[in-house]
Amino acid sequence: MGAASRGPLVGESSVPGDKSVTHRALLLGALAEGETRVRGALDAGDTRSTAGVVRALGASVAWDASDACCTIVGVEAPRSPPHALDCGNAGTLARLLLGLLAGHAGRWTFDGDASLRGRPMGRVVRPLAGLGADLRGERLPLELRGSPLRGGRVEVHVPSAQVKSALMLAALRADAPLTVAQHVATRDHTERLLPRFGLRVEREPGAVTVHPGRPRGTTIDVPGDPSAAAFLVVAALLVPGSELVLRDVGLWPRRTGFLRALDRAGADVTPLRVRAADDASDDPRGDLRVVCGELEAFEIAPDDVPDLVDELPALAIAAARARGTSRFAGLGELRVKESDRVLALAELLATLGVPVRVDGDALTITGVTRFVAAPSTGHDDHRIALAAAVARLVMGAALPAEIPSADVSFPGFVGAVERLRAPSARTGW
Repeated sequence: MGAASRGPLVGESSVPGDKSVTHRALLLGALAEGETRVRGALDAGDTRSTAGVVRALGASVAWDASDACCTIVGVEAPRSPPHALDCGNAGTLARLLLGLLAGHAGRWTFDGDASLRGRPMGRVVRPLAGLGADLRGERLPLELRGSPLRGGRVEVHVPSAQVKSALMLAALRADAPLTVAQHVATRDHTERLLPRFGLRVEREPGAVTVHPGRPRGTTIDVPGDPSAAAFLVVAALLVPGSELVLRDVGLWPRRTGFLRALDRAGADVTPLRVRAADDASDDPRGDLRVVCGELEAFEIAPDDVPDLVDELPALAIAAARARGTSRFAGLGELRVKESDRVLALAELLATLGVPVRVDGDALTITGVTRFVAAPSTGHDDHRIALAAAVARLVMGAALPAEIPSADVSFPGFVGAVERLRAPSARTGW
């Protein structure tokens, strides 16, 4: 049975643990000295791929579903298995893993599903090769032969946290500290996590320096994933009568661009009980209170995109019901995700009867007062499938009993919606 077809989203909920932090904590724990505990870890398709690779490298991974805790016991020398390291659909895993293993002795083949095989790896391969990495190929499957790496300084011209992070992880095995300069600020989860694993990191505007060393096991508490939260936030803003509180969401400045965009649209979203970071390695977090209301058209500039790149599908649905015409520019990174999300979003919006225009790497979206047709949630790209699910909620159409592709990042999305529409969720509201 699917979710109820009508009714507001009312009450309290939470979202799964952050995917970016879970990936990185698993990978660092794989090579750390001793035990690493990751509390609140995301147990989903992408992170299961990471856990599988960690086991293939010789580390142990144990999940405790009762408290969403993952325990990793690391190895000093990663194993070279006879089979390919299967990265599934996880681009973050594939790219960061290249950097993590590049300076270790061994030989590995990297592979993934059909979608991941089509995504560009040259943006990571080329700068790693400049440090001395021995890589064969620029798309999966590709081969890595561990070799000595040089420190120094490298300039990253792609606005990608994955590229920056791969180089920072490679620095742990370099012969000297490595400074990674990036002129467009991107997500800083790796910079925050490395010191928590006992590693020396120096940050300055536009650059980060990582000193060689082996991680030490630690305990990480993972906040809720703001990219997953974005879909429930937009649904609550658009479904009449909704009033929702999402508990314990990560509020990193480099991950809350979607909240700033919604604020420009006049959205009623209020952070509550915010726990600020004590230092640059900590994780700011808090609750989000969301109240349904009318939205105005808003702009997203190219400089905004790195801070909301995964939330753009949710924001596109918000723009589709906002008063006026919104423009999203600088969307080139969306074309190399699990799908070409620029075209996928244009097709989704057209199905809904929303006037939309693609102009190179820009989308122009004119809001409408109602959607004309319920879209399918069967898209292979999890973010597009979730955006379609939000559109169905807004127009009062039923959700399917499950959305398989959503399990990559938001397992249990349909169940979360059902609980918010149940009478018991409304107690005290």
